[in-house]
Amino acid sequence: MDTTEFEKILNDTVIRSDIPFQKQVSLNEKLYGYAQKNMPEKLFRYRKCTERSIDAFYRDRVWVSTSISMNDGFDARMYFDKNAIRLWRDKLVSEKTINYLKEFCQSDNCLPSEIVAFPDMADTFKTVVALMPEQFEQIITAYTNFVSSNIEMVIGSIADLTQKTLKFCCLSEKINSSVMWGLYANDESGFALEYYCRNLYSSVPLENEQQRLCTCFPIIYGNRRFQVPTEYIKYLLQYRLMNTMLLRSGYAKCYSYAAKSILSSLPCPDNLIPTKIALHKSNEWKQEAEWRLFCSSNDDQDFQDAAHGYFTMKPSALYLGRRITSIYEKILSDIAKEKGIPIYKMSLDDDSISYDLIPKQIGPLRNLS
Repeated sequence: MDTTEFEKILNDTVIRSDIPFQKQVSLNEKLYGYAQKNMPEKLFRYRKCTERSIDAFYRDRVWVSTSISMNDGFDARMYFDKNAIRLWRDKLVSEKTINYLKEFCQSDNCLPSEIVAFPDMADTFKTVVALMPEQFEQIITAYTNFVSSNIEMVIGSIADLTQKTLKFCCLSEKINSSVMWGLYANDESGFALEYYCRNLYSSVPLENEQQRLCTCFPIIYGNRRFQVPTEYIKYLLQYRLMNTMLLRSGYAKCYSYAAKSILSSLPCPDNLIPTKIALHKSNEWKQEAEWRLFCSSNDDQDFQDAAHGYFTMKPSALYLGRRITSIYEKILSDIAKEKGIPIYKMSLDDDSISYDLIPKQIGPLRNLS
């Protein structure tokens, strides 16, 4: 797929958390609609013959993992302008800023716009102080200590934030690539599963009635990393700053519900940033023709916190590596027959000038077209 138009739509789509919900839905639908319309009819997932991958095939489970476990160290890793963030950090702890902050919290005055390094947090400060005036000095102290001492460490840790939280699995447009079979199917001794993913832009129910929210987008290959906007990094630091202040002041412990409300009031400048980061990869990986299937949950905190998770989706065909052992071929073929899906086995074509592998149908139901 030529991703030029998709890249433009993705980069032009900005979904702030404080815009009306229906507007957020509309923006998402434009992005999803384009990807869905241009998605190949079939996408493929390569697997090794392990107990876990065979069990997942048997149970129609698609496992997703955080990118920290992927073979590309740059996968979903944030890149941003650290110098701009450090300049912003220095303004936060200047004597002038601290004095204005104290005046703001203790009066009805408004902070001058040129001083407010975090305008969205100003009212939050005032709300906290109004509810717990006796904690004022502790709040200011926590703020100063955190910004001056800890924020540098946080800046360093932000780079791998999405790598530890965003869950997805990798699919390919190609089933005949000897490179893919070699890299991801144990030197052609594994298997691959075929999926129809065009209906994935919705919730996927599980057997325990929980939901998984799934989306599937093409990878954008290039020679330059996606640069996260400075405003988004500021948002992350503001959130961390407010959370730390609320905890250290004792406010979060005494007023946990109010603390959550305060934190949720910080508007995210673009909810799509984690997805944008994860959809950009180096041209060196272009041969994989990858689509990335993201998965999240609104009602399962254990899934959100874990490094791995799954959702349910039945494959539409099984492909066996040409070097697969006879016992694994039998096990996998029996599962495929039970599911009523066709079976193919990869082979070499000595009469072709191409390096492509050839899938030959060895099971029932469908002719390859």
